[in-house]
Amino acid sequence: MNTVEGDGGARGAGLILIADDTFDTRELYGLYLTQHGFAVQTVADGEAAVQAALESHPDVIVLDLSMPRLDGIAATRRVKSQPETHHIPVIVVTAFPHRAAQQGALEAGADLFLGKPCLPEDLTRHVQRLIDRSRRPAA
Repeated sequence: MNTVEGDGGARGAGLILIADDTFDTRELYGLYLTQHGFAVQTVADGEAAVQAALESHPDVIVLDLSMPRLDGIAATRRVKSQPETHHIPVIVVTAFPHRAAQQGALEAGADLFLGKPCLPEDLTRHVQRLIDRSRRPAA
């Protein structure tokens, strides 16, 4: 597990958990988000993502759909089934954006489904939008 702090304090603009089995993807998204003030934690599989979410309570979780040990849909289900983490927004990203995969991710509780390649600036915009939405006072 790798944690990189952003520039704005311990959690920066928010703590983002990235789970992807591809090292380059974790590094690219992590570096970009860190440069934009976020603290970033990265893991390489869905099982580690669920454990990290329970331990660090990130502001947003970014999950690859296809990972070893536990895929993004199963990891989303587990995160959303835990009282401590059910409120955390989840973004599922995949290189195989089939309608069935999208439907499965959304039914599991994902807040957003994005196809790869997803540009880092687009991911950052979506992350910020989800953080802003979750920080709004309830009406």
